[in-house]
Amino acid sequence: MHGTGNQVDAPAKSDQGFWRKFFHHIIETWPEAVLVAAVITIMHHFGWINAIDRYAYIVIANLSTLSPPALAEDSSLKALSPVVVGIDPQTYNEVYLERSPLDRCVIRDHLSKIYDLKPKLVVVDLDLSPGPEPPKRDKYKRSNGTICQNQLDNFIKEQACKGNKIVIAAPFGDKWTEAQEEWVCQMELANVRFGSARLPVEYGVVLSHYSAPNTMAQTAKALWNGETVTGVCRPERISEKHGAVNCLDGKRDLGKNSANSFQPSEASIAILNFSAVPAVLREIELKEWDEKKKEIQSDKVVFFGATYGEDDKHLTPIDELYGVHIHAAAFVSAFNEVKELNTFLGHIPMFLIDIGFALIFGIVIAKCWGGYFNRRLDTESAIKQQLAPLWVIGLFLGVLIWTLVLLWISLYLLGKFGIWTSPVPIAIGMLFESFVSGSVSEAIHAKQELNNQQSHSVPDVTTGLWQSLKKSVKNFAYLDCQQLWKGKEESEALILLGQSHRAWLGIVWNGKREPGAAIVLVLRRLIWLGIVVFAFYAMYHGSYHHS
Repeated sequence: MHGTGNQVDAPAKSDQGFWRKFFHHIIETWPEAVLVAAVITIMHHFGWINAIDRYAYIVIANLSTLSPPALAEDSSLKALSPVVVGIDPQTYNEVYLERSPLDRCVIRDHLSKIYDLKPKLVVVDLDLSPGPEPPKRDKYKRSNGTICQNQLDNFIKEQACKGNKIVIAAPFGDKWTEAQEEWVCQMELANVRFGSARLPVEYGVVLSHYSAPNTMAQTAKALWNGETVTGVCRPERISEKHGAVNCLDGKRDLGKNSANSFQPSEASIAILNFSAVPAVLREIELKEWDEKKKEIQSDKVVFFGATYGEDDKHLTPIDELYGVHIHAAAFVSAFNEVKELNTFLGHIPMFLIDIGFALIFGIVIAKCWGGYFNRRLDTESAIKQQLAPLWVIGLFLGVLIWTLVLLWISLYLLGKFGIWTSPVPIAIGMLFESFVSGSVSEAIHAKQELNNQQSHSVPDVTTGLWQSLKKSVKNFAYLDCQQLWKGKEESEALILLGQSHRAWLGIVWNGKREPGAAIVLVLRRLIWLGIVVFAFYAMYHGSYHHS
């Protein structure tokens, strides 16, 4: 081959030609694959692509619901089968009369129906704390509201004192009133426990939950397992005037924290395991209570909450769900956690898998751009030139298809090993790189192939992939810069960065001594190295979440 010192080989067999091209694309793509994976890692570290990640996770989790859930097949976990009893729109309109706050007497009646079936645990996703009192002029509302609140409180206390476990949503809001703090303390004295009902909603999507011990799901898990759950009320908040039902020692289980200690911690965010929710979660709307109440058995946990309106409705991977459904899913997730390898050693396989994804996309993209330019620059066939744009369409279709394939692989890795690697940011990054520099490199290759019948940049398969890759790394590390600095004797134009170094830009070089170009190339290599080093720094010093 002219200007290379290599002989032109005889045409390879079809299978050998396939591997020649495959190895060629891998060796050609690795620098940009590493670069894109490093950039994605850094962007994860700073949370710049959380929106993309969340919607990608929606697709992955949605795919997981199409496969047989392992959780549903686990008899010990299947026994959980939370039952969600929802206040449906019809019940809200006809029974609660669309009033806010909800009528406490009606809530008491519905809780009484639930307790009649003797569930093992009841979790109430409603703020049952005393609300603002009506104006003094409205004596009926003041007296009726107080009576119903007292009746509801006494009913819950009596059930808790009998040993019927119950978790209630802590009063909503960042700051409680004195009456709410007093109420929490009185309820805790009766062995009622509270949990935070807050959910991490980002970009309109709920993919995670707070896994701290003070959440409803974790408190419910502890009670389910028979653990002692310490109250959060301060002893000095206990008031004797309310006449609490002291069925316990009172101060024995009281913690030293403030009653406002239900604020969620960002450090406690964990991914929700939606894979088995459709299989193990049961739902009963109050309007169909008589027909479905038999699903509540003595060994079940019941989540009671609102399933009407839009205020507490959230987008999730399996559907739009109400908060009470999500808390039930968080309860199930507490027994079957999605464990992310959120450590430096855990990030290394994520980074390597990202590189693998990038290589796959790089091969697809290079193949499509090569097909486009080979036909677009073919002056001997007008029909090929006219059909060349089909390869650009194939580029997008190929990336889309491989994104879906890799989403399934991501699902498997997440469920099997706890490795969360989304191919979506990688696909976007590789597509962007292909339009910036990859297409230019493929155009240079196509032109050379048309001139020489066979590109001299295709590695010799007889040397093997490993030898070719080592040569590629050496060229990338210093030989390219050395050639630019010293020059080459050949007068024919050579392709630099065309074989193994498409990262950022392939250039045509005439072989003359170019010290300025060598310096620029060194700077580009240093920037590449700096990005990769910073990615490892981000993995080591800052745990990033994909959730």
